[in-house]
Amino acid sequence: MDNDTGIIELYDEAITGFGIDYDDDLSRMLAAIDKYKLDVDVNMISNAFDLCYNSHQGVKRMSGVPYYTHPLAVAMILIEELNISDTAVIVATLLHNVLRDNLMITYDYIVSHFGKDVATLLFHYSKFVKHISADKNIQNKKTRAEIYLQLFMLIIRDARTFIIQLCNRLHDLRTLQYLPKEKQTEIADETLNFYVPFASQFGFHKIQAELERRAFYFYDSNQYHWIMDYLKVKKKIFTEYLFLLVDSIKNFLITQNIHYNIEVLHKQEYEIFLLLQSGQNINDIDNIFSLNVILDTEDVAVAKNVYDLLLSNLQKNDFIDIYNKNKIAPDGSMLLDLIDSNGKTQIAIKMKNTDIVNDSQIMKTLAENKYRHNYLNISDEDVELWANWMKHIIDTKNPIDAEQILWNSIKNNLYNNAIVVYNKKGEVVSLPNGSSVIDFAFELSQDIGLSTITCKVDGNIKDIFYELKDGEKVEIITSPKCYPDSNWLHHIITFKAFAHLTNYFKHDFILNEKKYLPERPKRQIFRISSVKHNNILIKVKDIIGQEHIHRIYLGYNLNTFNIAVHTTFIEDDITNNIFLKLIGINGVKSLSIDSIAI
Repeated sequence: MDNDTGIIELYDEAITGFGIDYDDDLSRMLAAIDKYKLDVDVNMISNAFDLCYNSHQGVKRMSGVPYYTHPLAVAMILIEELNISDTAVIVATLLHNVLRDNLMITYDYIVSHFGKDVATLLFHYSKFVKHISADKNIQNKKTRAEIYLQLFMLIIRDARTFIIQLCNRLHDLRTLQYLPKEKQTEIADETLNFYVPFASQFGFHKIQAELERRAFYFYDSNQYHWIMDYLKVKKKIFTEYLFLLVDSIKNFLITQNIHYNIEVLHKQEYEIFLLLQSGQNINDIDNIFSLNVILDTEDVAVAKNVYDLLLSNLQKNDFIDIYNKNKIAPDGSMLLDLIDSNGKTQIAIKMKNTDIVNDSQIMKTLAENKYRHNYLNISDEDVELWANWMKHIIDTKNPIDAEQILWNSIKNNLYNNAIVVYNKKGEVVSLPNGSSVIDFAFELSQDIGLSTITCKVDGNIKDIFYELKDGEKVEIITSPKCYPDSNWLHHIITFKAFAHLTNYFKHDFILNEKKYLPERPKRQIFRISSVKHNNILIKVKDIIGQEHIHRIYLGYNLNTFNIAVHTTFIEDDITNNIFLKLIGINGVKSLSIDSIAI
């Protein structure tokens, strides 16, 4: 594996021991299955290995080892590093290139010998690989946007196709030194832009980190080594400070009689590279080093008490300056930011249950969800909605724009960290970070989204373009007399909002003039329901303007004061400004707009 010296360990396939003896290779794989106590069909896996071995006879890797050792090595990643107890995935991994290299093997043969699940998985995987390579050196090729759509549909329907390819790519990167430089750069670039983000989204943090580090090494080895050299120098500068800090934390935790584990971490090399690419100076990058303090407790109260006491203890140290505290990370860990003359350091106080879930646990979760898109919380209807919108973008945009639009949509909706907000009833609504009020409205329903005029966030009136924050309570205010305009498209990121607005502008928007413009002018009526107080009518008159009021009807119902204001406005004169001012009056419970023919 990689080490802290900055040297990437390049796997020498010639000395792994695989590829010398059939029986020894099979025995090593079965021994690994037994070691990790995987609940799989050993006989079927043995038969798959036999077919893999025989189908690739005479074929060599660039390193010179028999080709069959590659699918074997990928299967070993699934077994040893992901501990996957899924016979179909291991079998399909061993056979993932058999249909290509052995023309005697057909889909029906796979069905009869290994079952329909394996055959279907292999069929999907072969399509996946075909799409991945479809745009390389081919005339009249499919656009990358079309490839993104097809890959999205394959991954979203059965995540196992991607998991196999993810492990396949990991082994490719471990042995990438055997390929020409141009091919190394191409594979590294593709890994960083496609595989790493998806690995992150699925939660394969260990695999993601190795993919990212190896891909960056081959993508730009000069920058990689420069950043690693910088980290070495920075670590020397920070060593005394970190030693004192860790020692202070250890001594404190010992006095509290709490078992713990402390990790000293540094930002990943590629993360630093991206920050530099964005224009940051390396000396201005925060939290190059950070500490994870993992407490041996699952009790939130205990962890909070430790955090408070630790904060108080650290404040007594002369070498520590605390500049930020009481922050909560998405996983629930409590954060504390420190600063000294050499820079900033972050401490994360974690409980056992907030520590990073390992990759094998992720595989278990995926398996329990049958590897389908419900793991990503996307319904069948939403998959169809999203896919149809993607097809529309491909059909109506130029290839470069379509590629960027689709990739942004996938990235924003699958890669972005989620925020949690609450609807009027207090129910949880999860949205990608950066979502606006409009995104929230369309998450509730298409009709609510299309008729949104404003909202209340934590009881305060907000613009519909307002970017929501984690934990806010949102109440959407709608009006049947208000419709979207094209500017909305610049303030949304969710696929639902894009899909519904695209459909609206494609169909309903064209018909709006015929559908909603009456043959005769219509007078606008504001209907207001409010709590009873003396000033409500005065405020309504001031906002609408006495010169625009044609007639006022008043009504009382228990503690509710009902007002219907007939105005001299015709429909084209109605502005959101009046509506927003009226809904902002203290005591207004509801507001709507009607119209009658003059």
